[in-house]
Amino acid sequence: MPPQRTEEEKKPSVSVDGFLCLVQAVDVDVEVSFSPETLYHSPHCSSVTREEVIRAAEVGNSVQSFDPNTVSMIILEELPLLVSSSPAGCLVPDRVFSQGVSCESEKELRPFVEPSLLKLWKTLFSHLVNVVKNNVMRAEEVGSMFGSLLIAQSSQHRKEVGKYLN
Repeated sequence: MPPQRTEEEKKPSVSVDGFLCLVQAVDVDVEVSFSPETLYHSPHCSSVTREEVIRAAEVGNSVQSFDPNTVSMIILEELPLLVSSSPAGCLVPDRVFSQGVSCESEKELRPFVEPSLLKLWKTLFSHLVNVVKNNVMRAEEVGSMFGSLLIAQSSQHRKEVGKYLN
């Protein structure tokens, strides 16, 4: 019997550019959705649908024809995989927390971001601001939902990271 893959061994199914395509598709919907509260709060999609969405994003096709709720859930699944597969294994390193770095804005946090994920960070941060601005989620909920996805899986700072997104 083949060994089961653990969460740590999973690899992302989407590239950074494909991921950005997914984020941009959801971002467009945030401003025009009749039910934005369902974004990031929907059931996971089938593996077939997931593969179709990712394939479209990877080749640069629009994913606007897919349900934005489905796309948002793929974002939640893929973000920690992309982050953990980066050279640093995280987007925001533990030293930001352990050294008490004061980052009051996205620009102040940017120098600490894993360089290979800088484009992802800029787009994701802008998207999360849009999510809050359009009342999809409160800032605290964004921090709680996304914060722990940006740090190393072994980090002791899971509770602290959310404040950087609030």
